Amino acid sequence: MISGDPVDTYVGRRIRERRKIVGFTQQKLAEKLGISFQQVQKYEKGLNRVGVSRLVKLSAALNVPISYFFEDLEQMEKETQLRGNPAIDPYILSHAQVLAVVKNLIGIRDDRVRRRIIDLIQSVHDSQKAA
Repeated sequence: MISGDPVDTYVGRRIRERRKIVGFTQQKLAEKLGISFQQVQKYEKGLNRVGVSRLVKLSAALNVPISYFFEDLEQMEKETQLRGNPAIDPYILSHAQVLAVVKNLIGIRDDRVRRRIIDLIQSVHDSQKAA
């Protein structure tokens, strides 16, 4: 079942985070669940909805309560509604400087100027990363 729902994406992200914390590969988790690693990938990306019975198995395999997969979900939904775009990571948008840059960048009407500013930011980022 193809989803793309923000809740499915959030639950998938929580599965991936926990899998990495316990040191499992996608293959190892898949073996514990009796599914393919491709199915684990789809769950983690939020492409396939995780059924309740599978969540029970995931919680056992990853040694967490089922509620773990939904922690902070209400906050994520509120932030998504406030910003109107579920594809944008709420953590990134929680930084005032990022919001200021985005708001001002959107206000620039000339595409060439906007592109130059983005290139400048990328250049500064790259030079600091290299240093």
